[in-house]
Amino acid sequence: MASDTNRAGAGVLVAIGGAEDKLGHRTILSHFVQLAGGRRARIAVIATASSLGDEILGLYRRVFTDLGAAEVRRCGPRPARRPRPPGRRRRSMGPPGCS
Repeated sequence: MASDTNRAGAGVLVAIGGAEDKLGHRTILSHFVQLAGGRRARIAVIATASSLGDEILGLYRRVFTDLGAAEVRRCGPRPARRPRPPGRRRRSMGPPGCS
């Protein structure tokens, strides 16, 4: 089957339910990192279903880094912030919604 995942910006979406083993053998997450590119893996965590927010992001960041991922970022909704002054623009650090 032909694949267009070699295009710039293309990637793979893998949904994980959140109840996977993050502290023991981490079998699912280890496989996830390998699918994402191993030591070159750039992973975006979208933890919108978790009530733990930044706490769960920190845990995933540590786990994925321990498993060899090169980069782990947060993507998705963010808490509301103060409005920027008129004329001041946000510096883009990547895809919208990711940090």
